[in-house]
Amino acid sequence: AYESDESGRREVYVQAFPLTGGKWQVSSSGGRLPVWRAHGGELFYIDNDDQLVAVPVDTENGFHLGTPLPLFHAQLLHHNNIAPTYDASADGQRFLLMELSEDPGAQQASVTLVRNWPVNTGVQTDR
Repeated sequence: AYESDESGRREVYVQAFPLTGGKWQVSSSGGRLPVWRAHGGELFYIDNDDQLVAVPVDTENGFHLGTPLPLFHAQLLHHNNIAPTYDASADGQRFLLMELSEDPGAQQASVTLVRNWPVNTGVQTDR
């Protein structure tokens, strides 16, 4: 999935890789920053009204796009026009977004990211 202005405005497209000839336009009234849900099945993008849009994708018998569904307003912070500043959970039910603050005087807050947190293995320990 990628965005291009080949139609005269930024739209989201999907093309097979390696190139095999199939190419589909996903957005119809402007789109940018496409993100796939894990394992496919759904593609997200931001439309021209800053709505996060979900599009079901069926690859069982070819490639078929479902009806785009606007989910919610997402005024994303853009560091560049290349990498999305949002992502979807594997099931497509939750999103992590870098949004613009509505408070122009807001101070930056820190975020702590803990990676490789130990999973409960079922082993009990004495304290």
